[in-house]
Amino acid sequence: MNWLIYASMPLLAAFIGYTTKLVAIEMMFRPVEFVGKPPYLGWQGIVPRNVGRIGSISVNLLIGRLINPNEIMARLDPVELTKQLREPLNQAVTEIGTDLIAKYQPQLWELLPADGQRLILRRIAERAPNAVAELIADFSGNPDAYLDTRDMAWPAIGAC
Repeated sequence: MNWLIYASMPLLAAFIGYTTKLVAIEMMFRPVEFVGKPPYLGWQGIVPRNVGRIGSISVNLLIGRLINPNEIMARLDPVELTKQLREPLNQAVTEIGTDLIAKYQPQLWELLPADGQRLILRRIAERAPNAVAELIADFSGNPDAYLDTRDMAWPAIGAC
């Protein structure tokens, strides 16, 4: 009869261990909103309650150790990037140029013949790669002036 007790001990321990771990994990994430009488009588999951603190710690660790804008920009080749962006840049120049000229000088744009409009857009498209190369060079020199990686990461965390 003692062997039955000894044989049931590991099974009972496994069941209790599994159940308590399952409850603990559930309590970490649920409920998302506070349930009870705030601030002390009730419960909210540990992760939802501390999402801001957990998020800011995660962002600081990620940005501090993994993402370095200077390293990323050092790897980019301005000539290759400009070459790869040539076609999308030409499309964007056509669309944006037409929209801007039509917005700020609508009468002049409408009075220009189609050849004149194409000539203006072609001139803008010819100058765009040089502008992109200058922008990339300036960006490479000081990416922190253009990017705030913490600010970029924060909306994703704030949405949690």
